[in-house]
Amino acid sequence: MTATLEHKGYLGSIEPDVADGTIYGRVINIDGGLMYEGQTIAELAENMRGGVDAYLELCAENGVEPRAPYSGKVALRIDPALHARVATIASRDGVSINQVLVDAVEARVREASPAR
Repeated sequence: MTATLEHKGYLGSIEPDVADGTIYGRVINIDGGLMYEGQTIAELAENMRGGVDAYLELCAENGVEPRAPYSGKVALRIDPALHARVATIASRDGVSINQVLVDAVEARVREASPAR
């Protein structure tokens, strides 16, 4: 499992730089590569939060809509035979193909996520 930081829906990586003894990271769901570093995990997390906050403030000052962490839209390519099976399940259950796929993804995420 890869450790990440989270602030206001934005996710950041945690990566050691063995050569200089620091830790660095980048916000992985903002275009443009918002980077941060620190000597400790606490300092790294503080700098990540500060970077995200500064990004959001800059967007507000410039009247620019910040890039949303996730839009909720996903393009999906699947084998035509699987598509047909999904459509059959959706028809049988009286729901949309989208709902069958959402249910399947939610089940997989629940399976992969540790209990909280």
